[in-house]
Amino acid sequence: MQQIGRRATGRRGTVFGTRALGLALYLALSACSGDLGIISEPSLQTPERSSPLLPVPDLYAFRAVAAPESSLLRVAIEYPEPRAEIVAPDGRGFVTGTAYRARGMLGEFDVYLVLDVSESTKRPSGADIDGDGILGEEDRARRIPLFGSFFDSTSSDPDDNVLACEVKAAKTLLAQLDPDSTRVGIVAFSGDGDPATPDADIIAELTQDYDALSQKLDELLERGPQGETNLVAAVQLPTLEFERDYLSARDRDVQRLILLISDGQATLPYNLVPGSRARAAVDAAADAAEVATRIYTYAVGKESPLYIDTLKEIARLSSGQYERVAQPADLIASFQRLDLAKIESVAIQNVTNGQRAEEVLVDPYGTFAAIVDLEEGENVLEVFARATTGEERREQVTVNYRPDASAAVLPARALERRGRLLEKRLLKLYAQEIEDAQKQRGADERSVDVDVVD
Repeated sequence: MQQIGRRATGRRGTVFGTRALGLALYLALSACSGDLGIISEPSLQTPERSSPLLPVPDLYAFRAVAAPESSLLRVAIEYPEPRAEIVAPDGRGFVTGTAYRARGMLGEFDVYLVLDVSESTKRPSGADIDGDGILGEEDRARRIPLFGSFFDSTSSDPDDNVLACEVKAAKTLLAQLDPDSTRVGIVAFSGDGDPATPDADIIAELTQDYDALSQKLDELLERGPQGETNLVAAVQLPTLEFERDYLSARDRDVQRLILLISDGQATLPYNLVPGSRARAAVDAAADAAEVATRIYTYAVGKESPLYIDTLKEIARLSSGQYERVAQPADLIASFQRLDLAKIESVAIQNVTNGQRAEEVLVDPYGTFAAIVDLEEGENVLEVFARATTGEERREQVTVNYRPDASAAVLPARALERRGRLLEKRLLKLYAQEIEDAQKQRGADERSVDVDVVD
């Protein structure tokens, strides 16, 4: 990989020297005994840590539900206000607010996006990522009917490949995050097996300048996929950065997260067999846990069982989360579901007519938005939230729907959330159209293959 800033090669440095020595001894003993399977390391189970909680804007405070002391979950509805007259020519009303856990503050976040830029990310994502109306498809020069594909396939439209999907997912996440409370950095990893060159690079250090991050993502996409896959370096580099921050400011109230995307089997370091590579990556995750860093892993596409187990173990040891993303294009939706406020789900319905909102948008901080069907006259709208702790809370607001009422102006934040909700719904419909077209194309190709055999 081209060298950019600080880097990791997948080899242990002086920061983790003690653990490196233990790992080397363990690998030597494993080589003698023939034990090369992935270790579960139950003794490294990271103790659960209580997370700081979401700050509640003054605008929401007076609307929060009164709750017993034993419950921390709150629901605050920002729009519509009680007894407001709703204007909805199509009979549908907009609801938005925040679900949060009271007592304390969520604090600040430092997030490293770790993107896989290896050669395998050239393959098609299965979606029209750049929106040009042309769907990138598998390079037919590498596809033989009845036998499938050989080697890593390449997208016929480079702007629709897996890397392009990763970049778009990253930008989608940036659009949801709050730069006032969340710093974001970018790490790219691949590898060439040369000890003199880095296998992971810091493309952008932690910053609140999201426009600059977006530009760095564009540059990364322009550079394109290259090299093999070094998962050890992918975990080590952001962990090293977080450790420096942890040691320099121990009293800083910050939650540290690594969002790691990978779409292929680890092939580096060369001097380790697959089982040992897995153990080294898991060991790096244990280092991350020691500096209170959670790792969320995303396995994109078809992965080997060993690699999936490795990504699961990395997430478990660091008290993070693992997610299997069957289709690369689904990665965008996965990032839209990122939860920093520990809100498991939000459901919204009109109690008056029994109609539930079909689509509820919930951002990483617990802010929700939905559109519900209204009846003329009085409507009771209810928001139901459930936290990952199992706590539940309901909040209701009564509004009046008059088709002939004068149009009200939505608050700026509500307007922005409605726009994101509508965009999500359009993308979902478009993705369904693409999926239906692909299924039909696949059926047509199978029919042609059969005809050729006959």
